[in-house]
Amino acid sequence: AALIKAALAAGYLDASFVRSEIRVNPRRRRADIILILDTGRRYYFGDIRIDQQILDPSFIDVLVRIERGMPFDTEKLLELQLALNDSGMFSRVEVDVQRKAAENFHIPILVKTKPAKKWRFGTGLGFGTDTGPRLTLAVERRRINRRGHSILADSLLSGIEQSVGALYKIPVGNLVSDRLVFSGKVTWEDVADDGEARRITLGINRNEQWRKFQRQLYLRFEREDFTIGEDDEIVNYFIPGASLSRLKADNVLFPRRGYSWSADVRGAAALLVSDTSFIRAEATGRAAYPLGERARALFRLQAGGMSVEDFAELPTTERFYAG
Repeated sequence: AALIKAALAAGYLDASFVRSEIRVNPRRRRADIILILDTGRRYYFGDIRIDQQILDPSFIDVLVRIERGMPFDTEKLLELQLALNDSGMFSRVEVDVQRKAAENFHIPILVKTKPAKKWRFGTGLGFGTDTGPRLTLAVERRRINRRGHSILADSLLSGIEQSVGALYKIPVGNLVSDRLVFSGKVTWEDVADDGEARRITLGINRNEQWRKFQRQLYLRFEREDFTIGEDDEIVNYFIPGASLSRLKADNVLFPRRGYSWSADVRGAAALLVSDTSFIRAEATGRAAYPLGERARALFRLQAGGMSVEDFAELPTTERFYAG
């Protein structure tokens, strides 16, 4: 069965055993296995057609990394199906291998899709010792145009924080991993030392796949009115930054073996709008290791540091807090 599966996955769709025998000699306690596999001709990809009407065809073709004439490979079909599912634009994706329509061992592929609903609503209710009761509300317009633009608005209500924000996302390049994101958020928050902060944040991010990493380049403007201890300030900041991350795991949703890490560097200069100069770096690592069949060990390491010209002028979002 493993040999047949490997042959089919590699494009030998007519593979079959010419001979498959297990000859058992009980007296000698011996078994001879004779397998002769006739793979037949190898098949290749024919035309790839995605049946969908909601996105510009030239735009969605970026996800198709299969070309006519390439050896038939079931893994590549699975990757295409997962990429279309992960785009969030479709509620169902089915790959139809039209073998009966093959010509000269080239098989046409038809990908059937069903569009996801344009609107998505979400709500959450919870309780935490740090936040008290909390309520989250969200609404998303998955498709604004045929270029895959979307908008998400959400809000948070809790004992220590209330916020309202919105994200406008524009796919650039890969529909799944590469996006230009415009964001805006207003936050009211209770912070350490019986302090409070009121914050307005505007930002632009570019998220993209870079080699084996996920890279984010961002620019953020922050205006914050905060009171912490003896510090009572209204500060403005123009903060550029970059982050890099990597994930490798046997299962993304519930990893038993794997690791992830991320690193972020950002800062501001007093000469460019900001009220003081600072640079801040932070790195986080996580790992999972299996312990038998029903348990796993989880590890986490976080480190950070900063250099700041005037700490009293530093906004609460850029400070490190223990606990």
